[in-house]
Amino acid sequence: MTRNVVTEIDKLKPGDRFYKLANKSKTPFEFIQEESHGKYEVIETTAMKNGFPIQNRIKIFRGNTRVVFLRNVNTAP
Repeated sequence: MTRNVVTEIDKLKPGDRFYKLANKSKTPFEFIQEESHGKYEVIETTAMKNGFPIQNRIKIFRGNTRVVFLRNVNTAP
């Protein structure tokens, strides 16, 4: 998947970074796993410290949440 593509959260794979399309602050999230049918577990990353993201909260999104794909952390940039 290419960067800055608008998609839905259920199309993402573990390790994908994205932000919510409706979020004005564009807080980046990292996709972890599908929690249950239609619910997805993600980590909110709000800041960087020594080159590593500070991972704050785990949030649950619904499968129809529209997101903008940024990159996959499991592959080279």
